[in-house]
Amino acid sequence: MKIKLKNFNLINGLQNTIGVVDRRSTQPVLANVLFQVKDNVVLITCSDLETEISTNIEFDEIQADGNTTVSAKKLIDICKSLPSDTLLEVFVDKGKFFIKSKSSNFSLSTIDYSNFTKFDLSSPVKLLSILGSDFSKALSSTVFAAASQDVRHYLNGLLLEIKDNKIRLVATDGHRLSFYENDTDTDIIKTAIIPKKAVLELTKILNEYPKKIDVYAQDKFLLFRTNKSKIITKLIDGIYPNYTRAMPAKSNIFAKIPTLEFKMSLQRANILASEKHRGVNVLFKKNSLEVSARNTDQEVATDEININYNGPELTIGFNSSYLLEVLNHIKTDEFIFYANSPTSSVLLKESDENSLYSFVVMPMRI
Repeated sequence: MKIKLKNFNLINGLQNTIGVVDRRSTQPVLANVLFQVKDNVVLITCSDLETEISTNIEFDEIQADGNTTVSAKKLIDICKSLPSDTLLEVFVDKGKFFIKSKSSNFSLSTIDYSNFTKFDLSSPVKLLSILGSDFSKALSSTVFAAASQDVRHYLNGLLLEIKDNKIRLVATDGHRLSFYENDTDTDIIKTAIIPKKAVLELTKILNEYPKKIDVYAQDKFLLFRTNKSKIITKLIDGIYPNYTRAMPAKSNIFAKIPTLEFKMSLQRANILASEKHRGVNVLFKKNSLEVSARNTDQEVATDEININYNGPELTIGFNSSYLLEVLNHIKTDEFIFYANSPTSSVLLKESDENSLYSFVVMPMRI
């Protein structure tokens, strides 16, 4: 293997793939990036045996084909230490991986590429095509609500549901829920739980991606393909809970709240909230909202903002962190807050009637 390429092209490719590298794995090859040079293509791949990301790298010249694996961390650290426009000569000789520039030379150990296991999807079925940047936004605006290390393993992922000419994304950890729904032209019916790590890597690759991506399924895998990259992920086994039961209907008790003002009010009250539970009380009064918090030292914070509300006086306790995370994903200047009682879940929706997102937060007793 021997190629010449610009440093920034190698860095871009590595940044798109090394997020799945598992340096704690008992298999050393999983800390490496796989290089495959063949048929005038330079392909690099990283994997943790759950998610695999491959991307084609732009190059200046291929002088010899070949395959190898080399430490992903050491390689990207070397590349970042060099000027981005540096022309690199990269080759393998006698089991060593060499990187040469005009003024620097590096020699790294390799592991034989035959030890690197790649997923083999021989007959994937296309589910749909979707604009990459839109899909990235939908993923990031829902996956934040997924659990991370829950014993209910199906909550550690994002539900993808395609049916009735709709695509839906759902995530919940039992305390809050995020929901996205949009039209699609596919008649295929598919339900899959995508691991959170795979979703986060996918959002990075698709962020501001201006073209459509294709989504495929085969057995217990999903495949996402762009014009340069391919992301394959194993799916989480299990049955996702019926999320519709957790989504309250729009109630007659609702308020229109300025998003930024409410966010800042929560942040102020949160300074004196209990560090363990981050509990705050939200008191709704006629055209006003008061956020209050206290801690074990009997310190108290209250903050009041003006809102549009004509319902009964109502106090609901929340974990402020859950509310703040939801507010970070509301893009309208105002949002609608629907409530039924102090002990039932609340529904938050953007003020735009065409919004594709809904958020649910469970109350807490303070």
